[in-house]
Amino acid sequence: MVFQFVEDIDSLFKHLLPSLKLGGLLVFAVLNPAFVDRLLKESSDFKRSSNQENVLMKLTPQLWVPAYSRSDEQYRTSLNHFDLRESYLEFPPFSSDFLQQYSLPFPTDEPEFLIQAFTN
Repeated sequence: MVFQFVEDIDSLFKHLLPSLKLGGLLVFAVLNPAFVDRLLKESSDFKRSSNQENVLMKLTPQLWVPAYSRSDEQYRTSLNHFDLRESYLEFPPFSSDFLQQYSLPFPTDEPEFLIQAFTN
């Protein structure tokens, strides 16, 4: 859940991926761009930044941090450059049990997370 806070993701991958053993698996979860887009329209927890390359996510009423909403295709393209191939992709929906148990202050018709895995 940290890649969405990294501006230069390719630079991060360049430094991170040499530590991945042959046959290793890189698994990550980030915010689903469709979920972020929905919250941009219907929530006060996200807003567009002035440069339009990222969004701002509210952590506290006074603290907004930049977040980079990337699609599965953007991660796939980036990691393919490092000879990694996608082995898993999921946009897990909110379960009905979860929604019955918790009252959420945002729309739940879009999955919150994008989960991807890549192997070398």
